[in-house]
Amino acid sequence: MSYSIDTIDDLEQQRFDAMTSGDAETLDALLSETLTYTHSHGGTDTKMVFLDNVRNGPVRYRVAERLDTEIRLVGETAGVAGRAKLAGSFKDLSIDRDLRYTAVWIYADVGWQFEPWQPTHIASHSRWT
Repeated sequence: MSYSIDTIDDLEQQRFDAMTSGDAETLDALLSETLTYTHSHGGTDTKMVFLDNVRNGPVRYRVAERLDTEIRLVGETAGVAGRAKLAGSFKDLSIDRDLRYTAVWIYADVGWQFEPWQPTHIASHSRWT
């Protein structure tokens, strides 16, 4: 397996594409068994719950776009920091998020595995700027 930034970049794109197409099988292969998937509202899912949501709802991703991604490799760990735009629905509610996120990939016996996802919602305006 390759330990390159391009490899991680490709895996990140596969993950985002699988989310929008509802491809739980691809996600199952990419996600670590110990995944912690944190949502922008603060709730967290395990791998099993996240995959069930992709397969059966209530979450449907219509858009999952990566922007301004920076990837750093340190041994068998890759850190990804970036910006993402996610749009879709949760039950009957429309979701439209502009996020900053941190993600970690870890090289294991089965190859690169996606471990945690931690997003932060970007407010449309801020009193800090």
